[in-house]
Amino acid sequence: EEQARAEAERLKQEAERKAREAKEEAERKAREAEEQARAEAEKKAREAKEAAERKAREAEEQARAEAERLKQEAERKAREAKEEAERKAKEAAEKKAQAEKMANSLQGGFKKFGF
Repeated sequence: EEQARAEAERLKQEAERKAREAKEEAERKAREAEEQARAEAEKKAREAKEAAERKAREAEEQARAEAERLKQEAERKAREAKEEAERKAKEAAEKKAQAEKMANSLQGGFKKFGF
């Protein structure tokens, strides 16, 4: 009977030890799973942030490129308008010079004939 009681006590302690170890193992695995989930969430958040920053940089670069294109187009149009104005001014000056030359010739012709 003493031996059976001692055996029962040993088995009880063994069972309690195994239960404690199983509980500790379950808690350890739960902590590891939690840490892994947190690490995975942080990784995904970091990747999402990096993707958003990359898209923002790409959008900024596109906006800068579009602004540069528009600036160059405006400069080209301004240059063309200036060239057109200069060409028209030159034509007007040539026509004025021709008109003055013709007027002077007519005036000289009138004087020649005594008018």
